[in-house]
Amino acid sequence: MSTVESHSNSQVYLENIPEGNNATQNFGEPEEIINENQDSNTLEVNGDSDGPAEDVNNRFTSDDSETEIDENNMQENLTQWAIKHQVSHAALNDLLRTLKGHHCFRDLPKDPRTLLKTPRRTILEEMPPGNYVHFGLEHAIKALLGRLAPNEVFIQIGIDGIPVQKSNNAQFWPILVHISSPKLSVESVGIYSGKSKPQNVSQYLQKLVQEMKVPLHTGFQWNGNQVKVLLEAFVCDAPARAFITATKNHTGYRGCSKCYVKGVWRNKVVFLETDAKRRTDELFRSRDDPLHHNGQSIIEELPINMIARIPLDYMHLICLGVMRKLMCLWTKGPAVPFKISANQHNQISKKLEQCSPYFGKEFARKSRSLKELDHWKATEFRNFLLYSGPVVLKDILLKNCYQNFLCLHVSVTILCCPIKIKQYLQYARSLLVYFVKTFIAIYGEQNTTYNIHNLIHISDDAEMLGVLDSFSAFRFENKLGQIKQLLKKPNYLLQQIHRRLAESTERNILPQKITKRRRWTGCEAFDLKEQYKNVLCKGFEILCQQGDNFCLLTDGSVVLVASTGLNDLGEEFIIGQKFLQTNNVYSTPCQSRLCGILAVHTMSSMKQWKLSDVAQKCISFPNSLNSFIIFPILHTDDIYLAARNQDPPNRKLWKRFAVKVYHEFDNYDNAVAEIPHFLNFFDYEAAESSQTCSKSLGIISGTNISKTVDSDSGSDESISSMSSKFTFGPVELPTPPEIKKITSVVSRGAGKVVQHENLFPLLHKLQSVIYRDPQILEILKQLKKFLKILFTTRIYRA
Repeated sequence: MSTVESHSNSQVYLENIPEGNNATQNFGEPEEIINENQDSNTLEVNGDSDGPAEDVNNRFTSDDSETEIDENNMQENLTQWAIKHQVSHAALNDLLRTLKGHHCFRDLPKDPRTLLKTPRRTILEEMPPGNYVHFGLEHAIKALLGRLAPNEVFIQIGIDGIPVQKSNNAQFWPILVHISSPKLSVESVGIYSGKSKPQNVSQYLQKLVQEMKVPLHTGFQWNGNQVKVLLEAFVCDAPARAFITATKNHTGYRGCSKCYVKGVWRNKVVFLETDAKRRTDELFRSRDDPLHHNGQSIIEELPINMIARIPLDYMHLICLGVMRKLMCLWTKGPAVPFKISANQHNQISKKLEQCSPYFGKEFARKSRSLKELDHWKATEFRNFLLYSGPVVLKDILLKNCYQNFLCLHVSVTILCCPIKIKQYLQYARSLLVYFVKTFIAIYGEQNTTYNIHNLIHISDDAEMLGVLDSFSAFRFENKLGQIKQLLKKPNYLLQQIHRRLAESTERNILPQKITKRRRWTGCEAFDLKEQYKNVLCKGFEILCQQGDNFCLLTDGSVVLVASTGLNDLGEEFIIGQKFLQTNNVYSTPCQSRLCGILAVHTMSSMKQWKLSDVAQKCISFPNSLNSFIIFPILHTDDIYLAARNQDPPNRKLWKRFAVKVYHEFDNYDNAVAEIPHFLNFFDYEAAESSQTCSKSLGIISGTNISKTVDSDSGSDESISSMSSKFTFGPVELPTPPEIKKITSVVSRGAGKVVQHENLFPLLHKLQSVIYRDPQILEILKQLKKFLKILFTTRIYRA
C-alpha cells in the first residue's frame, strides 16, 4: 500500500509505491524496445529496424584462467544495461539474486531500486483535472549537455498530448526540451497526467516560463563555463499551438495563427485567401484581432516573437495533413474526376511494394501498399512526398493532379535541403502559393482546410528557422513514444514515468552507435590493402547492398558502389560504376535536376574514387534494365550536420561558385544584418537598380495588403460577400530559377586545366609576356568565351 500525505501547497507526496515483483508480474508479453540509434527526425515508437543488428565490441574480455572482476565497473555496466534495454524491476531483482549467489558479486545491491538509484518519493502537483510532475528546465539541459560546456545553446520546447491507454481517456501532456545547437537529444521538463488536457494553461506552463526567464537573460553555470540559453521555437501541432497561445483553434473562423484570413463555411470552415495581411508580434500582443484570442497566454511574459517563434509543424501540417488528405482524395470518397480507379489503385500499390526494398538504413519504415493507407505513419507520408511519389504516380494520376502534386514535391524538397533553401527559397514560396490556388481549382473550395491554407506560411518559418526538419515534431513524437513505453502497469502512471526518467537521467545514458567494418574479398582487380562491405562517410553509411549503394560525387556524378577499401597509405576509396547518361525525371514545374533528382543509365567500367569525393548518399528506384531514378537523401546532408554540430570545416571539400557583387558593406556586422532582407528576393537584379541597399529593399518589399474583415459570423451574407473575392483568374506557374552548376567550368589549353579561380592571376601575367607566343595565343582562345564572366563576377568560397 502507498502512503499519501496531503499538503496545503497543493502537492502530494507518494511514498513506497510497489515496484518490485508485484509491479510487473501480470505482464508476461515481451517489451518492445525503442531503437535509440535511429535518426532523431523519424517518428517511430515501435522499434522498427531497417537492417541486421550491428556488431558491437564487447566491454568484457574472458580468459580460461580465473581473473579478478572490477566490481564497480560491473555494477555500472549492469545499471546501464538495465536502463538501455528497459529491464523491469522484477527481472532485474531475479538477476541480482542469482548474481549474488556467486562470491564475485556478493557486494552487489539486493534491490534494483538501489542499483538504479530510483527516487523513493514522487512530488505531484494537483492540476485539474489531473496531476503534474516537474523535473526542471535547467536540470534537463544539463542532462543533455553532459560533459559539454558550450558558450550558448539553442533550445526548442515541444508540447503535445499522447493517449496512454485504449480502455480510457488517460493521457500525458509532456513538456520536452531539445537542444538544437549543438545538436543533442530530447529531455523531459515536466509531465501532466489526467483524463483530459489541463484546464488552465497558465498553471500548466507557469514553472516552465518562470525557469526560462533567468536562462534567457543571464544563462547558467555549467562545467566552469557560463552557458547562454537562446529559445529557438515552441514546436507543437495545431491544437497544442492554440492551447499554449490561448487563441482560436484551427477549426475556428479566425483560426490561422499567421495571418488575418477569415474562414468561410463550405460544410466545414475553409480558408480561401492567399494574400491576407500577416500577423506580427506587436499586433498579436496588442489584441488588434480580439476574435482570434481566447485569453492571454503566459508565454507572452517571455521576450520572444509570438508569431515567428511558434512555427507551423512540418510533420503534422504537411506529412499527416496535406499529404494524407491528397491520398484520401485520390483513393476514397464518392466518384469524382480526380479519384483513381480500383485498377489504378492496385498499380500504385504494386509500385510501392516494388520500391520497398530500395529504402536503405536511413529510413525507419519501408513503403507499404495503399491498402494499408489508414495505418501509414508520418515518415511514410514523408517518404512518399519526397521520394517514391513522383515515381509511382506518373502516368496514373490525371495530368493536372500529378503536376499539382509535383509542385508540392518540389517546394518541400527545396525547403528540406539546407543548400537549396538558400538558393531557391523564394521560388519554393511562390510554388506553394501556386499549389494552393490550383488545389482549390482541382479539388474544390470545400477541401481547402487549415492545413492546405498554411502551406503559404510555412516558407516564412523555414526562412527564419532553417530547413523543415530542423523545427519539426519528429524528434518530440519519438520521445513521446519512448515515454509511453516506460509504463509497466496500469496504475500509478505518473509515478512510474517520473522514476524511470529519473533513473536514466541520473546515469546520463546517451545512445551510442557503433558500426563495425565488414571485410570481404571485394573487387580483386584493384590494388587495395583491404576491402570492406561498408564505410561511414559524412553522417551516413554506404553499404554494398541494395538500397544503400548509390552515392553522389562532388562533381555531380552518380556512382553504384560495389566495394570500399584502404590502400597501403591508409587512404579510403570506393569502387563502383559511374552512370554516363543523366536525364530529367520531370520538367514541370521545373526540371527535376534542380532538386538533384535524375534518371541515370549506361554504366561505365569499374573504377575507384577517394572517399573524400563522395558528396551525398542517394536512394534509387529501378526505372528499367540498368536504369534508375535517383533522389538525394535530404536528412543526411553533411554540411547541415557539420554546421549544427559546430564541426571544424574541411577546406578540401569546399566548392567554388561564381557570384555577382550587388552591394558592399563597411564591416561584417552590417553585412550580416542585411542578409535576411536579401534572402527575401528571388531576383537580386532589382536590388542593383537602386543606389542604396535600404532604398531598394523598401521598394521591393512594398506590398498591397488587403483589408481584414471584422465580423466573425458565419451568416450567408458574409459567406457570399467573401466568396466573391476568391474567384481566381488564370493562375500562372512560377518561373523556375536557373539551375546552378555543381562544378567549376573547366577549359583545357596547352595541356593544362584552367579553372575560374585561376583566370584573374593568369590575366595579369599575360600583360607582361610576349603575345606572339603560340602557347599564350592558344590559352587566349580558350579564355575568350569567359571574358564576360571575368569582368562581371568575383570568385568566393561557398
